[in-house]
Amino acid sequence: MSHCSELTLEPGDILYREGDANDCGYVIETGEVILYNVHEGIKVFRERRGAGAIIGELSILTGQPRTVTVEATQPCRVFTVAAEQIVERLNKLEPVLRACIDTSISFSATLENQTFLRADQVSLAESTLRNSEDVIELLKIETDLLSALENREFKMLFQPIVCMTSEGIIGAEALMRWQHPQRGQISPARFIPVAEHMGAIQKLTAFAIHEACLFLRHLREDVGNLGAFFVSVNVSAIDIVERKFTDLVSFALDQYEIPACHLKLEITESAVIAKEAAAQSTLQRLLDLGCGVAIDDFGTGFSNFSQLGVLPFSTLKIDRAFIQNLHLSQKAQDIVEMLLLLCERLGVDVIAEGMETIEEVKALRRLQCPNAQGFHFYKPLPPDALSALIQKRLNEFRDTA
Repeated sequence: MSHCSELTLEPGDILYREGDANDCGYVIETGEVILYNVHEGIKVFRERRGAGAIIGELSILTGQPRTVTVEATQPCRVFTVAAEQIVERLNKLEPVLRACIDTSISFSATLENQTFLRADQVSLAESTLRNSEDVIELLKIETDLLSALENREFKMLFQPIVCMTSEGIIGAEALMRWQHPQRGQISPARFIPVAEHMGAIQKLTAFAIHEACLFLRHLREDVGNLGAFFVSVNVSAIDIVERKFTDLVSFALDQYEIPACHLKLEITESAVIAKEAAAQSTLQRLLDLGCGVAIDDFGTGFSNFSQLGVLPFSTLKIDRAFIQNLHLSQKAQDIVEMLLLLCERLGVDVIAEGMETIEEVKALRRLQCPNAQGFHFYKPLPPDALSALIQKRLNEFRDTA
């Protein structure tokens, strides 16, 4: 697939000429261009386009060469969109909407455009995109995602999970970070939905699982016996409906010689329920493999308690929404206490997420919650830093034993 880019044009620069190949479409971020034909050496002006306008898409959709020349009349920033991306988006449209667009394209291609001999006679076309800034931002993330893995721009951090009684580190959650070379850190909340939309989420999940297993192998080399230590990796609904997902996990465990009990897969409650049948099958295969399975962010989705009796899982993670200011809300304490009792009856582990204050910790200890994670204990750490921390804690334990 062709890669897109951002172009800068000065007045008089030509974006493309009549008859050129139609390898890209363009979105004008800033500035203005004019569209014209050259007839017997005379410019015949068609239209002016400004910020938010799309140019060049019609020739791609009709499969014809460029029908006009496009020249900058002001300094411009122009974002290119590969022809493959435009066609792919058209193909994903709902059939009736796509038929409407196809009809409009066919009709537009037969029209005789009004022509002008002077540029100042040409009216400025209305912006094609009402939310051009958001669309351009989305396109940039999609484009950069294609090469970010190859360029090793993604890194994994690991947030320790602690035992509430001893505050010993019992595991860690693997958290993906994207350090873009020009735009800095891009939040997972921004790039994960984009990756899911464009079909790249499985590559990111595979990367996360392999990095988690690599960390576990290095940790075992550093500290020896891993005991019950585990690393949990977040997976999406798209991952768990893929039948080969369990094979991916099994391959990574074999590649790094990691027992399955040291890897836990986390998936949100809403994702499980939305893909119930396929999710149950995959989660059960993961448990049969020996991995842990955690229901993440419990309480923020459908919260269908009846599902907990049939879903295959080994750990429930209580969402930060119930932990925040736990000490100030009797209702929140009652809910957490109920969840702890339920998990005890079901025979599954519990981890409370988002512990940030000592007051929340004290309230959770009074409720006898076994495990927790959050900034009060540790922020997400690079793998080397977490390994060093675990070794330090082990040495402290040996010194006092």
